[in-house]
Amino acid sequence: MSELLNLAEYKQQLTEQISNLDLSDYELPNDFKRQFHSFGEYKIEEYYKYTIKVSSKKSVCYIPNQWVFIAAICSKYCIELKKYKQKLQSVGITDEDFESCHPSSSDKSIPDEHRTNEYVSKKATDLLSSYNGDDKDLLISFLWDYDSWGGGKNIKRDNDFTISPCLNVANSINASSSLIGDLAKAIGDDNNLYDSLMNSAEMDKIRSGVQIVKNELVRERLAASFLKMAMKTTLDLDKNLSGLEKTGKYKVTRKNLKIDGFWIGRDKSLPPTRDSDIYPDVSWSFNNKDYVLNVEITPKDMEEIFFPTYNDAYRRQLFMEKDLNGEYVLYKIIKSQQQIDLISIYPLQQIFYGAPGTGKSHRVKEIIKEHGIDEKEQVIRTTFHPDSDYSTFVGCYKPIMKSVPQTYVVEGNEKPVMADKDNQATKEEIVYDYTPQAFVQAYTKAWTTNEPVILVIEEINRGNCAQIFGDIFQLLDRGNDNVSEYEIKPDKALENYLREYFAAFEDVDEQIKSGKIMKLPSNLYIWATMNTSDQSLFPIDSAFKRRWEWKYIKIAWPYKKNEDGSFKTDENGKKIHFNYSIEGGHDWWEFLQQINAIIDKMTNSADKQLGYFFAKAKDDIISYDTFVSKVCFYLWNDIFKTYALDEQQGDLFSYKDEEGQKKQLTFPAFYDGDGNVIPEVVEAFINNVMNWNNKNDKA
Repeated sequence: MSELLNLAEYKQQLTEQISNLDLSDYELPNDFKRQFHSFGEYKIEEYYKYTIKVSSKKSVCYIPNQWVFIAAICSKYCIELKKYKQKLQSVGITDEDFESCHPSSSDKSIPDEHRTNEYVSKKATDLLSSYNGDDKDLLISFLWDYDSWGGGKNIKRDNDFTISPCLNVANSINASSSLIGDLAKAIGDDNNLYDSLMNSAEMDKIRSGVQIVKNELVRERLAASFLKMAMKTTLDLDKNLSGLEKTGKYKVTRKNLKIDGFWIGRDKSLPPTRDSDIYPDVSWSFNNKDYVLNVEITPKDMEEIFFPTYNDAYRRQLFMEKDLNGEYVLYKIIKSQQQIDLISIYPLQQIFYGAPGTGKSHRVKEIIKEHGIDEKEQVIRTTFHPDSDYSTFVGCYKPIMKSVPQTYVVEGNEKPVMADKDNQATKEEIVYDYTPQAFVQAYTKAWTTNEPVILVIEEINRGNCAQIFGDIFQLLDRGNDNVSEYEIKPDKALENYLREYFAAFEDVDEQIKSGKIMKLPSNLYIWATMNTSDQSLFPIDSAFKRRWEWKYIKIAWPYKKNEDGSFKTDENGKKIHFNYSIEGGHDWWEFLQQINAIIDKMTNSADKQLGYFFAKAKDDIISYDTFVSKVCFYLWNDIFKTYALDEQQGDLFSYKDEEGQKKQLTFPAFYDGDGNVIPEVVEAFINNVMNWNNKNDKA
């Protein structure tokens, strides 16, 4: 489950968001209309341009579209409230517990002294006394302090406990607008409905507070005509359809070019059966071959196969749809809802730090997945190490093999000339070309998309940050608009590369497009991980630290997850923990707690302690070999060699051999003469660790 937000703060944030909405008349997205037919006891009778006619068993009423958009914002609060309830249920809180922390006014059997804030607060605290998560205080407050999150109905009521808080977020004063709560619940319960609204151009406009329109580029009722005009327009904006090419869904046959089974291109050199099957005015290159647009298509294939691929390729900069009037439309839009959602929660520059094995990289991956960030298209990854420098992070000239046209000699000419179209012979040559690295890849991607782009730096403290970032360090200062406050001038090689790269993009700021200056755009996130046990490698100075937000990932026993990212639950709906064991039957979490207590006593620090994922388990078992090569090797080299426990050392570093003789437990003692791990010695060390704290406590 994702990290719980502070409900009081989030409620205030959403309320402010709603108060700043541009609530002019907007139509609802067509995709939403197709899916949304009822909510609660109400049925959708008809959609008008700016209102919806709904009916119940008793009456008919008309809802303004503004309520639906407000409800969509409120539905985010519904989702957070459900996360809280699920978390409480996962740690054993029952419906009776919910009732005892917020007793019903109609239940006369409960004495008045059990209704006071002092009593219910203590009750909630007692119920969670054995829970030690970082979010403990938030959960306790949620259990009893309904005023803090706008609650009305008891949490145990699955069907409607979220409705009152949503109305509270909306700050609604009209009694009839209580339907906003029902709408919010319905939208929050259905991911498809939620996405169709929150990812719509209309919601972009409303939330941005300015009149950002989805610019209609092409509209046509006939599929073939639409495809001709739309692809011609696309080529004007994206030379050679590179956006579609990057999807990786192109498949070349002898004559044709397919995208997910949709015939989009035909080899220009091969004549078609009928001239009407192609449209030669639209042509582009792929793998050194020219193609013309194939229009021998069915509308169904175009809508079901091509549209999704096209929309994914252009990530809401351009998108195609068939509207409710049956006409095909190509739109160009401007702002990204994904960016708005992400920036409202997470810092642009953040370092996730903690002990080895705590799941720092996993946490970054979770956030990316949680917000629907395309790992392939929107995330650039790199890892720092002692040899990392500016050129490996930013870019530099490198020798590469490249196909170049051959020259030939024409009699009477002083110089050789390049091959013409009829003589396309090429040869492989080594040439020097500018090779962009992770930073420039992320930088250029961010300036040419509306979506968030995330540069992930693993092990940031394993490289010399001052040397690696160089003058880019100055760009890390961001202004209120989240763009770099100060610009830098790139060197000539990088300037030339940027100018060439941005030439094909019309919407890039002219100063940036020229390559003469560099600034970080507002949608470029730089997130890093840092292992606190390695802080001595390359210490990070305070000036650098000041430009980042820091997120501590503590050592904790994590939960198991399904492939889709949801938590695995048992038959009672409770989340299932990871349950790693060390070969021989020892519980891995219990061992970690014991060894970390020893490390804490030795080092007076949590930096050197071990996280749950320090050793990799196979089928939930950490083998003796893995335990010795990973855990024991780390302990002997990083802990026991440097630190000492004085009189307690003997309790850890001794064992009895097969003859019962007491021997010193050194690292080589774990292996026999053939290099095989000796299980009895491993067991002896584990038992020493498990018993050491007990002896120490008694002492």
